[in-house]
Amino acid sequence: MGVHYIYDFKFSKLILKNQRCHCKMGSNPKKCYVHSQAHIWNHIFSFVNSMSLKCAIELQIPDIIDGHGAPMLLSELVEALPINKERTTFIYRLMRILVHSGFFVKRSLSTTTDNDEVIGYKVFHE
Repeated sequence: MGVHYIYDFKFSKLILKNQRCHCKMGSNPKKCYVHSQAHIWNHIFSFVNSMSLKCAIELQIPDIIDGHGAPMLLSELVEALPINKERTTFIYRLMRILVHSGFFVKRSLSTTTDNDEVIGYKVFHE
């Protein structure tokens, strides 16, 4: 973690040195530093979002869920995917990113006796 922090710090200083801070913070260097950090992390996570979408399209997740007709359980989605069953443990994480990005929505299908929600996924349509 220390190496990444040093790299982050140097990169943020480089941004502050070579560009004027475009935020509304004026000449406050601490606030501009925080703004540049947020700018860097925003681009890092944008890459994660685009790679997650690429993965979902390659696995045909939107077609599988949309073809199901109703919100689809994670277990149903895992069964329908053309991947090795050992790799299905990461589908939950992928779907969380895709829901957060707005490509899919989670729907509560029912509640169990333990008050746990049964969640289904649906393609987001406006």
